[in-house]
Amino acid sequence: MEYAKLILDDYVITPKEGWKFRGNYYHISNLEKILRSHSQEPITDIGEVAIRGSFDSLLQFFAKLDYLVKIHHIRLKYIDYFNYYINRASNEKARLQYIRYYEFQLPGVLHPNLNYNLTAKT
Repeated sequence: MEYAKLILDDYVITPKEGWKFRGNYYHISNLEKILRSHSQEPITDIGEVAIRGSFDSLLQFFAKLDYLVKIHHIRLKYIDYFNYYINRASNEKARLQYIRYYEFQLPGVLHPNLNYNLTAKT
């Protein structure tokens, strides 16, 4: 989740050895390209793979929180600690497209923009 949180906080991720791009590429300004559909363009850069994996972890965490709130295991008011990142993640086109394309199960309990439910599609 570390890379995802840094990007949501508008930091530039410093490229590691073996990453394809240098400079300021790994930044929120390039998130739409980094989180693109693999059918649009293959994902071959290990830096993009690392960042996408980080967003996968963050979105899976949100999906678990969403589920726990939905089944009344925890109350929505008890997740205030996570609201900053929930709000940051819910207000960006690239993240929302990524959620829909890769079908992350998010029924929108945490935030109305984080709403994708595969069972509702069928």
